[in-house]
Amino acid sequence: MIWVNTVPWIAKPGSGSDDWGGYTVEREEIANHIHRLGLTRRILMLSGDAHMVAIDDGTHSNYATGAGRAGPGFVVMHAAPLDRATGEKGGPYSHGVSRQRGIRASPGRRRRRALKVELSGRDQAGGLIAGMRLMLTCAARECEAAR
Repeated sequence: MIWVNTVPWIAKPGSGSDDWGGYTVEREEIANHIHRLGLTRRILMLSGDAHMVAIDDGTHSNYATGAGRAGPGFVVMHAAPLDRATGEKGGPYSHGVSRQRGIRASPGRRRRRALKVELSGRDQAGGLIAGMRLMLTCAARECEAAR
């Protein structure tokens, strides 16, 4: 399941924030609901409005409480600023942040029964930005990051 989100999910609590940190109660409710449905390891969030490329393998995205807090959250990738000024929002992110201009996110592809997804930040020439790559294998009921 791909969730396209307009603002950063991973963010410290803060009133009036331009991210989910300004909506901590709602973020917790959503995370708990996702956990109850058994979807935590089946979601990939593609997020924007951060003017950077950033990837989190689930290390920092779990805002569930109770039993839902026990494991990692879902994978989050921030799309690129393309030709806009760079910036940085939210975090921390397991794979860090790139503020390089002209970057873009690359899509995944399906192979046989398992879905293989490559999340990567690329420069204008298509070259991989150092540290901005995460491989996922999604089969049956969850997606797992390749280590």
